[in-house]
Amino acid sequence: MLNNFVGEFLVLQGAAIANFKWAIYAALGVILSACYMLWMYQRVFYGEVTEKVRRCIADLTPREWAVVVPLIAMMVWMGVYSQSFLPPVSKTTARVLEQTQVNVPFQVRLNRPPRMPAEAADAR
Repeated sequence: MLNNFVGEFLVLQGAAIANFKWAIYAALGVILSACYMLWMYQRVFYGEVTEKVRRCIADLTPREWAVVVPLIAMMVWMGVYSQSFLPPVSKTTARVLEQTQVNVPFQVRLNRPPRMPAEAADAR
């Protein structure tokens, strides 16, 4: 329930509205990337840490904690209580879509090319 889940859900929802087939491909990509990340996380963070590594790497300092804790709080807040910031984002997005007229349906017309004056005279 962090901010990444909300973002992925909204992107997949928008993709499903636009083209459901592409939304299926995107959802499959999300699932495969999560599997890969869990596989990578297991290999990187689990296992024995050698004494040489323990001597070289220190734990977080209070200054680093002061930077990390607000970021973690924002991630949790955006994931759990996303409705506190989505209405302003929706208003801005609606305004941009109105200006660009992205949602205006279009038609493809198959028109014949205009006749050249010489061709028009020959046709008489």
